[in-house]
Amino acid sequence: MSVTHGRSIFDLVWPASSREFTEVAADFCANVITSALASTWAGYDSLRGQVIDQIDISAADEELERALTQLLEPKIAQHLTGDEPYILQHGPYEFETRKQAPAQPPQYDLAFVLLSNSRVMWPLEAKVLRTDAAVSRYVKSVENEFLTGRYAPFVNSAAMLGYLLKGNTSTALESIANSLHTVLVQHEDFQNRPHRVSTHQRAPSYPQVTKGSFQCHHLILAMR
Repeated sequence: MSVTHGRSIFDLVWPASSREFTEVAADFCANVITSALASTWAGYDSLRGQVIDQIDISAADEELERALTQLLEPKIAQHLTGDEPYILQHGPYEFETRKQAPAQPPQYDLAFVLLSNSRVMWPLEAKVLRTDAAVSRYVKSVENEFLTGRYAPFVNSAAMLGYLLKGNTSTALESIANSLHTVLVQHEDFQNRPHRVSTHQRAPSYPQVTKGSFQCHHLILAMR
C-alpha cells in the first residue's frame, strides 16, 4: 500500500530520512521498553485496587474499553519517575501512516512518546475480552494494525492490553496464541505476571516502516 500525503509539522521537525532519527528510534526500543512495561503493570495494580475492586464492573455496559483506558493512563503516569526519556500520552495520533485529508490518522489508545523526537512512539492498544475465549478483536488489532505497520511504524515492538472481564488469564493467552498461530513466551522480567511475548516477521504495507522481526507484548489485565 502506498500512502501519499503532504508534510505535517512532525515531518518538518523530525525528518525520518536522517541517520539521527533512525539511531534515536533504535535506542528507544532497546533501552526503555522494560521500564515502560513495569510502569504499566504498576498502573494496573493501582487501577485494580483503587477503582475496579470497589465496583461491580459487570454493571458497566457502555464505553467500557475507553473508560478503562482513560482511567489507566494517569495510574501508569503516577509510576513514572520523571527522569524517563519518554512521556505517556492517551490518544495520540500516528501521522506517519495517515491517508490524505480529510481522513483521520490512526489513533493509539496509549503510547510512550520519546521526548527528543515526538514522532517516535511505542504504543499500547487495549481491547476488552468479555471472556477468555473472546479474542477475535484483539487478534485483528495485532494482525491488521501492528503487523502491517499502520501502528508503530518506527519501532520493532509494541504492546496489547487485554481487559479480561471473565475467565482465566492463562486461558486467554492460550486463545490468543492459537488464533495468532504462534507461540507466546513468558517475559523474563515479569515471571509472575500474565505477560507473554510473540515474535512475528513484519511485512509492512506502508513506507518508512521498520521491517523484519516484530515483537508483540501481551498483557492480560484481569478485571475480577
